[in-house]
Amino acid sequence: MKLHPLINKEAAHYDTGKISAIEELEKVLTVTEMIGFCKANIFKYQYRLEDKGQKESDIKKIRTYEEYLKLLTQLDDAGYFLDTVSMALEKSMLRFRYR
Repeated sequence: MKLHPLINKEAAHYDTGKISAIEELEKVLTVTEMIGFCKANIFKYQYRLEDKGQKESDIKKIRTYEEYLKLLTQLDDAGYFLDTVSMALEKSMLRFRYR
């Protein structure tokens, strides 16, 4: 099973045994709301790209959010915009692993 687009396999905080924040968000946010979340994060990382001294890392995060945004846009276009993301993923039969 493919790793979820927002999970960084190199980040230790995903191996705590706790449910990841993205999994929790997908349970409560609709596809439309999560699209807004992604757009805001992309903007945030682009806006401060030159200021943080982590340009390479932040570019990677931008690309990650853009990849996830494409997936969400597909779910939105398929009519799942009012479903929570987890429900839309289930209905569309898309599956990801989060660890």
